[in-house]
Amino acid sequence: VPVTPKSSLTIQKVVKGINGTTDIPPKGKYEFKVKFGDGIRVSGKPDVAEWDDPEKAYIVELNNEGEATFEGIPVGTKYTVTETGSENVDEEYVLTGITAQIAAEKPVEANTPRPETLSISGVIQKDAGENKVVFTNTYGKYQYITLKKEVVGKDSPTDEYTFKVTVNDQEYADSPYMILADDTATIRIEPEDADKTFTITESDTKGAWKTTVTKNSENPKDETTIKAKAGDVILFT
Repeated sequence: VPVTPKSSLTIQKVVKGINGTTDIPPKGKYEFKVKFGDGIRVSGKPDVAEWDDPEKAYIVELNNEGEATFEGIPVGTKYTVTETGSENVDEEYVLTGITAQIAAEKPVEANTPRPETLSISGVIQKDAGENKVVFTNTYGKYQYITLKKEVVGKDSPTDEYTFKVTVNDQEYADSPYMILADDTATIRIEPEDADKTFTITESDTKGAWKTTVTKNSENPKDETTIKAKAGDVILFT
């Protein structure tokens, strides 16, 4: 009686930073659904895998650089691996991309700006080296511009002041920003925009006889508009 050869399937998790940076979430767990054929069990499951009977699939949880290997899978078995989500990822980081690759085949990439899931399918080969699936998540970290408003002089207005933030002549994020006198606001910059230059304008100086703006530790300028980048501290007085 012919015996069907068996092989294995290895799933690996990789996390990297946007644009080749090494700034990645310090922790996080990533969940996968692994389905063989129409929903069959295999003889050798890794310790990190649990069988989900309603889904007829295994649920696997991996850390960054983690691996899980299923053994005893008949050669020719179809399989689908789906990354279904993550837990405990620092909220200062945002997932900007997911790719999945089987051995040396062409990678599959999520086609949404903020992906949450990605699936890839293949067929178990006799050579176990051809049955390795690598899921790579790319994360970017939010950056910030700190915006401060200082009011000096007797009887100066103490209500809200309005600031418009633009990039390429388009208002950005939550612009306009409303800041009380002697208060601070933070402008959150998306990871993809970290290298862009922003224009910040005080829209209404409320009749002030003079307005100056200071960037970081530079000398103040008699202006109501200034150019800024992520990490800058801007003070309007």
